[in-house]
Amino acid sequence: MRETTDRRHSRAREHASPPACLLAVFFFCGTALLGQFAPPAKAEALHLNADRVHLNPDKPSVDRVDALRFRGGIRLSSRDRRFGGISGLTFVTDDRLVAVSDRGWWISFRIVEQNGHLSEVVDGTIDPLRSASGTPLRRGSESDAEAVEKT
Repeated sequence: MRETTDRRHSRAREHASPPACLLAVFFFCGTALLGQFAPPAKAEALHLNADRVHLNPDKPSVDRVDALRFRGGIRLSSRDRRFGGISGLTFVTDDRLVAVSDRGWWISFRIVEQNGHLSEVVDGTIDPLRSASGTPLRRGSESDAEAVEKT
Protein backbone atom coordinates (compact mmCIF):
# COMPACT_ATOMS: atom_id res chain seq x y z
CA MET A 1 0.00 0.00 0.00
CA ARG A 2 2.80 2.42 0.89
CA GLU A 3 4.53 1.81 -2.44
CA THR A 4 1.32 2.58 -4.41
CA THR A 5 0.83 5.84 -2.50
CA ASP A 6 4.44 6.89 -3.14
CA ARG A 7 4.06 6.18 -6.89
CA ARG A 8 0.81 8.17 -6.99
CA HIS A 9 2.46 11.16 -5.26
CA SER A 10 5.44 10.87 -7.58
CA ARG A 11 3.16 10.97 -10.64
CA ALA A 12 1.26 13.93 -9.19
CA ARG A 13 4.53 15.84 -8.76
CA GLU A 14 5.49 15.05 -12.38
CA HIS A 15 2.17 16.42 -13.65
CA ALA A 16 2.41 19.46 -11.39
CA SER A 17 5.72 20.63 -12.81
CA PRO A 18 5.27 23.75 -14.93
CA PRO A 19 5.62 23.45 -18.71
CA ALA A 20 8.72 24.91 -20.32
CA CYS A 21 6.90 28.03 -21.55
CA LEU A 22 5.91 28.96 -18.00
CA LEU A 23 9.50 28.54 -16.89
CA ALA A 24 10.57 30.82 -19.73
CA VAL A 25 7.99 33.41 -18.67
CA PHE A 26 9.15 33.18 -15.05
CA PHE A 27 12.81 33.49 -16.01
CA PHE A 28 12.17 36.42 -18.33
CA CYS A 29 9.96 38.26 -15.82
CA GLY A 30 12.42 37.61 -13.00
CA THR A 31 15.19 39.16 -15.05
CA ALA A 32 12.97 42.11 -15.95
CA LEU A 33 12.01 42.66 -12.34
CA LEU A 34 15.64 43.02 -11.41
CA GLY A 35 15.87 45.92 -13.86
CA GLN A 36 18.21 43.98 -16.10
CA PHE A 37 15.85 43.69 -19.06
CA ALA A 38 17.32 44.05 -22.48
CA PRO A 39 15.80 42.55 -25.61
CA PRO A 40 17.22 39.06 -26.05
CA ALA A 41 20.53 39.04 -27.93
CA LYS A 42 18.94 37.12 -30.80
CA ALA A 43 15.86 39.37 -31.05
CA GLU A 44 15.05 40.73 -34.48
CA ALA A 45 13.90 44.26 -35.22
CA LEU A 46 10.11 44.48 -35.58
CA HIS A 47 8.42 47.37 -37.37
CA LEU A 48 5.21 48.31 -35.55
CA ASN A 49 2.50 50.70 -36.69
CA ALA A 50 0.69 52.65 -33.98
CA ASP A 51 -2.67 54.13 -34.91
CA ARG A 52 -4.17 56.55 -32.42
CA VAL A 53 -7.35 55.49 -30.67
CA HIS A 54 -9.60 58.10 -29.06
CA LEU A 55 -11.53 57.67 -25.84
CA ASN A 56 -14.68 58.70 -27.70
CA PRO A 57 -14.38 58.21 -31.48
CA ASP A 58 -17.35 60.55 -32.07
CA LYS A 59 -15.72 63.32 -29.99
CA PRO A 60 -11.91 62.99 -30.28
CA SER A 61 -11.34 66.01 -28.02
CA VAL A 62 -12.90 64.21 -25.01
CA ASP A 63 -10.08 63.15 -22.71
CA ARG A 64 -11.77 62.85 -19.31
CA VAL A 65 -14.18 60.56 -17.54
CA ASP A 66 -15.00 62.16 -14.21
CA ALA A 67 -11.61 62.69 -12.50
CA LEU A 68 -9.73 60.32 -14.82
CA ARG A 69 -7.71 61.76 -17.70
CA PHE A 70 -7.20 59.64 -20.83
CA ARG A 71 -3.57 60.05 -21.90
CA GLY A 72 -3.85 58.18 -25.16
CA GLY A 73 -4.48 54.89 -26.77
CA ILE A 74 -2.96 53.17 -29.75
CA ARG A 75 -3.80 50.18 -31.89
CA LEU A 76 -0.67 48.23 -32.77
CA SER A 77 -0.25 46.41 -36.06
CA SER A 78 2.57 45.03 -38.16
CA ARG A 79 3.02 43.48 -41.56
CA ASP A 80 5.15 40.82 -39.88
CA ARG A 81 3.02 37.64 -39.81
CA ARG A 82 4.53 36.66 -36.43
CA PHE A 83 2.96 39.69 -34.73
CA GLY A 84 -0.43 39.37 -33.05
CA GLY A 85 -2.21 37.37 -30.42
CA ILE A 86 -0.77 39.42 -27.56
CA SER A 87 -1.86 37.76 -24.35
CA GLY A 88 0.15 39.70 -21.77
CA LEU A 89 1.79 43.09 -21.58
CA THR A 90 3.79 44.81 -18.85
CA PHE A 91 6.21 47.68 -18.33
CA VAL A 92 9.81 46.67 -17.69
CA THR A 93 11.12 50.26 -17.55
CA ASP A 94 9.34 53.62 -17.53
CA ASP A 95 9.02 53.58 -21.32
CA ARG A 96 9.60 49.97 -22.45
CA LEU A 97 6.93 47.33 -22.56
CA VAL A 98 7.29 43.63 -23.12
CA ALA A 99 4.49 41.44 -24.38
CA VAL A 100 4.08 37.72 -24.79
CA SER A 101 1.93 36.27 -27.53
CA ASP A 102 -0.11 33.12 -27.72
CA ARG A 103 1.80 32.45 -30.93
CA GLY A 104 5.03 31.93 -28.99
CA TRP A 105 6.84 35.27 -29.27
CA TRP A 106 8.31 37.91 -26.99
CA ILE A 107 7.55 41.38 -28.37
CA SER A 108 9.19 44.46 -26.93
CA PHE A 109 8.95 48.16 -27.75
CA ARG A 110 9.35 51.64 -26.29
CA ILE A 111 6.46 54.08 -26.04
CA VAL A 112 6.85 57.72 -26.92
CA GLU A 113 4.76 60.48 -25.39
CA GLN A 114 4.19 63.88 -26.92
CA ASN A 115 2.66 66.71 -24.86
CA GLY A 116 1.77 64.22 -22.14
CA HIS A 117 -0.08 61.87 -24.52
CA LEU A 118 0.89 58.48 -25.90
CA SER A 119 1.87 59.07 -29.52
CA GLU A 120 3.91 56.21 -30.99
CA VAL A 121 6.03 53.13 -30.37
CA VAL A 122 9.66 52.64 -31.45
CA ASP A 123 12.48 50.12 -31.16
CA GLY A 124 10.28 47.06 -31.63
CA THR A 125 11.84 43.62 -31.30
CA ILE A 126 10.54 40.07 -31.62
CA ASP A 127 12.08 36.85 -30.36
CA PRO A 128 10.66 33.33 -29.93
CA LEU A 129 9.92 31.96 -26.49
CA ARG A 130 12.84 29.73 -25.62
CA SER A 131 13.51 26.72 -23.45
CA ALA A 132 15.97 26.89 -20.58
CA SER A 133 18.65 25.65 -23.00
CA GLY A 134 17.94 28.56 -25.37
CA THR A 135 16.23 26.69 -28.19
CA PRO A 136 12.97 28.13 -29.53
CA LEU A 137 9.86 26.38 -28.24
CA ARG A 138 7.85 24.41 -30.80
CA ARG A 139 4.73 26.09 -32.12
CA GLY A 140 1.43 25.08 -30.63
CA SER A 141 0.57 24.38 -27.03
CA GLU A 142 4.24 24.36 -25.99
CA SER A 143 4.64 28.04 -26.90
CA ASP A 144 1.12 29.32 -26.14
CA ALA A 145 1.85 31.83 -23.37
CA GLU A 146 -1.08 33.62 -21.78
CA ALA A 147 0.30 36.29 -19.46
CA VAL A 148 3.25 38.26 -18.20
CA GLU A 149 3.09 39.34 -14.60
CA LYS A 150 5.33 41.77 -12.79
CA THR A 151 5.28 41.12 -9.07
